[in-house]
Amino acid sequence: MPGSSSESSRNSRSSWEVSASKRIRKEKKEKKEKNEKGTESEDTKLDRLLSLCTGLQGQVGGLSGQVGVVQTQMSALQTDFTNFKADTKNQFDEVKTELSKHAQQIQELQAKDQKQDYGEDVAVGKAGKGKSKGKGDGSTWVHPSKRKTIVIRGFPRDSLKDFVETETKRLTASFGGITDVKATGKLCSACKIFFEDSASMWNLLKGIKGKKFSSEGKDLIHEIEKTEAERDTSIQTSIAVNEIRKFPLEKGLCMEANKQTFVDGDWNIGYVFVVTNLKSPERIVEKNRRTNVWEVYDTAEATLEGFDFAELLTKLNERK
Repeated sequence: MPGSSSESSRNSRSSWEVSASKRIRKEKKEKKEKNEKGTESEDTKLDRLLSLCTGLQGQVGGLSGQVGVVQTQMSALQTDFTNFKADTKNQFDEVKTELSKHAQQIQELQAKDQKQDYGEDVAVGKAGKGKSKGKGDGSTWVHPSKRKTIVIRGFPRDSLKDFVETETKRLTASFGGITDVKATGKLCSACKIFFEDSASMWNLLKGIKGKKFSSEGKDLIHEIEKTEAERDTSIQTSIAVNEIRKFPLEKGLCMEANKQTFVDGDWNIGYVFVVTNLKSPERIVEKNRRTNVWEVYDTAEATLEGFDFAELLTKLNERK
């Protein structure tokens, strides 16, 4: 029996050793599998990280390309702006040149119109700007705005020279710049006032604007001195205005109260017009600025039907 116990003990140890050996091998196998799985997981992470880096590199490359496109577009815009600026400057210079030409043309037209308005040959240029020879009298013509003489008319006819000059000095005593006062004759009804310059003359005219000089209760007429040609035009215009104003009064086309606004004229240039419509007044007769002959407009006979224009033109042109 003692032998049986010993054998049983050997068998039991052998079984334990086998079991322990199996367990160790299993553990080793599991450990190996675990290690292999862990290594594979790390590789997978590295692959993913590498892939992510590659994707980021691609995106950065794409952004670089977009930045390059934007830079190209900005360069093109800058070039366009530079070209636009140069073109605009050229156009502006052209406009300035055209405006200068127009300004010169306007000056020439104004000088021409000035010449026509006053029936004089007005020179344009540095040497004779605004001046030229008068009509046949060898005098130097000066535009009315630059003249230095005023004439006062309306004193009683055949007044003594001393009376006219004394009255004129009294009337103008409060104005400066007057160099002389001269009656137009020993027996006369007008007197001339001479000034240092045109500015002094205009100071007087502005000072009595809307007023009249008066002597012994009678209103006087004052005006800038005119040439003979200008005086003729003014007188002819007065004749034309007065004759034409009678007609619409007789025909009932206007009233006494508004006859002066219904028929009016320009005494400097020489024409008469009728205001039937405020937006389009009609000229009736006019002094031709080249021939100095008074003429009637084609539409005048329809506007003032029945008026004797032939008789009026005869009166006006007899005074040439």
